[in-house]
Order: sequence, then structure tokens, then C-alpha cells
Amino acid sequence: MARLRQTSLVTFIVSLRWNLLGWFFLNLGLVLVAMIGFLRAEFGLGASSLLGGSMGKRLDAVARPLATELRRRPPSTWDEALARAVKPYLSRGELSAALVDDQGNTLAGSLPTMPPNVRSLVVRTPREGSGTGTPDDKRLVTNNSTGGKDKFMVISTSPRLYWAGVYLQDVSVQLAGGPRRLSALVLASGSLRGGGLFFNYTPWLLLGVGLLLLSTVLWLPFLRRLTRGLTDMTHVAERIAEGYFQTPRISSRGDELGRLGRALANMAARLEGYVKGQKRFLGDTAHELLSPLARLEVGLSILEQRAVPADVEIVERSLGEVRHLAGIVQDLLLFTKSELRAAPVVLQSIPLAGLARSVARREGMGGAIVKVDIAEELCALADRDLLDRALGNAVRNAVRYAGHAGPITVFAASSEETPDEVRLTIFDEGPGAPEATLKQLFDPFFRPETARTRETGGTGLGLAIVKSCVEACGGTVSARNRTSNGLAVTFQLRRAGGRGGR
Repeated sequence: MARLRQTSLVTFIVSLRWNLLGWFFLNLGLVLVAMIGFLRAEFGLGASSLLGGSMGKRLDAVARPLATELRRRPPSTWDEALARAVKPYLSRGELSAALVDDQGNTLAGSLPTMPPNVRSLVVRTPREGSGTGTPDDKRLVTNNSTGGKDKFMVISTSPRLYWAGVYLQDVSVQLAGGPRRLSALVLASGSLRGGGLFFNYTPWLLLGVGLLLLSTVLWLPFLRRLTRGLTDMTHVAERIAEGYFQTPRISSRGDELGRLGRALANMAARLEGYVKGQKRFLGDTAHELLSPLARLEVGLSILEQRAVPADVEIVERSLGEVRHLAGIVQDLLLFTKSELRAAPVVLQSIPLAGLARSVARREGMGGAIVKVDIAEELCALADRDLLDRALGNAVRNAVRYAGHAGPITVFAASSEETPDEVRLTIFDEGPGAPEATLKQLFDPFFRPETARTRETGGTGLGLAIVKSCVEACGGTVSARNRTSNGLAVTFQLRRAGGRGGR
């Protein structure tokens, strides 16, 4: 079961649908990165570009009421006013704030040591010819047209801090050392978020999740329709490769997948016609050959009785060749009959123990030891004649190739994982088969190279007949080499409800 779950997980990971969706989002991410890089290179966007958006509005929302309150309050209460103004953004301890005069001195609050690039923005020097108290710096954003205050934002290193400031030119204070003019509300944070005052990730996360969901909703139906067509055609192609030409109907589409599906259906129909025609020809030929071969065998038998001693060996050899040819024709006729069934097979509950013992007695008459290890109550759904023919051919194949190596065992059981199925297995103690040929053992006329001898070569139709008969009963057949030695041929059939009936 663990291996099945692992296989399902791998299938899910390599699924074409999720590969396409992954490539879509990867492409979307690369496009976004390229756009950001282009904008930064083309327009010189930096940290100060944030001031033109919602960050600038939040800073104005803090600075405007604070400036109004500072004008009404004595300097001794500015710490309280500042703390109240920035309190919503101090909850995570990421932000520090202070009121700084035009000499760079802190009048309220606290800040880390200001680096020179921040101090140069706070200690204002009028631009030449302008008469304004605003430094000529590209890190400055002016919002006078919208009623906002001038602001700046820079990033310092060693340590890395994000600095933002809002100019409060219209506030002055009388101190012991003389009157001073308030320069700016300065804020510093170790992160770009700044407690939510600088950059608020929440809308962007919601936007990203929304885009992800929208893209998924738009793309999944398309990918599902695309991959469903491919999955159906893959299933059809696999069934054709296994020899099942009566494939289910593929949905009619007007695109290339639809044309491919119709081509597969037409190919399956033509292949079915070719294969059935070939098997019908072989069956008819085999049927026509049986009569002359039977007459030839009878004639050679009579000739053997009347032949002079010098000719007896030649007649016996000829009679053996005729009987071998008759056996090949008989197997060929059985194979074509199992493939070309005139009526659907009616499945019944078949007690496996009794059937296996009958086959063991019949096939073990030549001296081979055939053992049966099957519970008496175990039954399978099958056609008795077809299952008897399949089991007989499988046991006969084991006797032919491995009867000399040890006993042959016919075993059947159902597992807890598949209680509705029963596995009927024929074990032998022989040399097995080359691993590369295991899947071909059930192909008509196939024989491994080691089996191509006159004595043990057979016709190459025994296991093909097994496969045809088992599949006619709605089951499957497979072969594997045993861990120690020998070959195991397994029938997988549906289990019946009880002995002698369903």
C-alpha cells in the first residue's frame, strides 16, 4: 500500500496539468521580476517611491494632526503627543520616532544615531535661488499639490535601517538656548514594514492570493479539459497496446486532440479487423489441415505395421513428425477458438480446489509431481471450460520446462488488500525465464531462445492460450521469476461468494 501511495504521489507531481500550471506561475513571476527591474532601471525607483502611495498618506495622517497639536502644547508635553500619534504602529517594537529641530537635535522621542545622509535631509539648507527650506535631493517627495507635507525616505547601512521623515516647518519652540524651529518628524525601523506605517504587506498578500485564486479558477478548467482528453487517449493507446481494440468512445473535439482521438479510434477499429481476420484465417486453415493430417497419421500407422524392418525407423520418424505437426495445428485451433468467441462468456462460481486436482491428475500422468494447495471453499468467477484450458496449459508448460527439477505447485488465495479478488498461481522449480522476456511469454508463437529445441520447444501457443482464456473470464495473467529459482504464473480473477454458487 505504501508503494501504491508513493506511486500516486509521483503521478500527481509529474501530472501534465500541474506542470502546465507551475510553468504558468513561473512565467508570471519572471514577468513581474522583469517589469520591476525595468522600472527601477528606467525611472530610478527606490525606497522614496513608496512615499507617493499609501505610505505617504499614512505619514500625512500622522503628521498633520501632530503638527496642529504641537503648536498648542508646551514642549514639555511633546513626548506624550508624539507617543500618542505613533502608538498604533509601535505595537511590534519595530519603529522608533522623534521630533528633530533644524540643527539635528532631538526635541522629543528617541532615535538611533542618524547617519550623515539622513542628517543632511533633516538639517535643511535652502536650494540656491529658491529661497525654500527644502533640500534639493531626489529622495524627497513634495506633495504640496495635494495638501500633503514634504517627506523623505532613505535606507542606511551598518546597521541597515529604513528612515522616513515628514517636514514640520510651521512649528517653532522657545527653549532656554533661544528659539528653535522644528525640522521634521523622523522615524526609523529595522524592517521595511515599520510596524505597518512604512509598508503594509496585508493588501499585497490579499492581492497575491486573489490573483492566485483567479488564475487557478481561469486555468484549471482549461487544463482539466486538455489533460482529460490526453488521459483518455493515453488509456485508449495502452489498451490497444495490450490487445484490447474495443476502446471506449473519445469525446469529439474540434481541435488537434479531437483529431488525434478520432485517429486512435479508427486505428483501433482497423487493427481489430486485421487481427480478427488473421485469427479467423489461422483457425480456418488449422481446421482444414486437421483432416488430412489425421488421414496421413492413420496411413503412416498402417504402413508402420506392414513395413519391413529396414523401413520401420523411417516410418516411425515420419509418424512422429506428423503427430508433432498435428499438435501444432491443434494448439493453433484452440488459440483461435479462445480468441474468436461467438457469444459472450457466462461466468459462474467455480471451486478452484476440485478443478486444480483434476488438472493435476491429467497433466501429471507422465511422471511429473503436481501438488495442489487450495482451500476447499475458495471459488472464482469464471467459465469452467476456459479456466480448465488455461490452468491445464499453464501446468503443462511448467511440466515441459521444469517437471524434472522438482514438484509443481498450484496455489490459490485472496489477500486482505484485495478481498474481492483471488490469485491462482502455478509455481515450478525450474530455471525460470530471462527477465527481458517475461512480458512476451504470453505473445503468440513467442519462445525464449533457450526453449527452441525439438524436444521442449513447444509451439509457442500454450501461454498465449492461457492469456486468452483468463482474459475471457475477466481476469489478468502475469509471470515472474521466483526469488530462489523457478517461474510463477499467476491468474488474477474475481472471487465468487461461495462454493458452487454466488
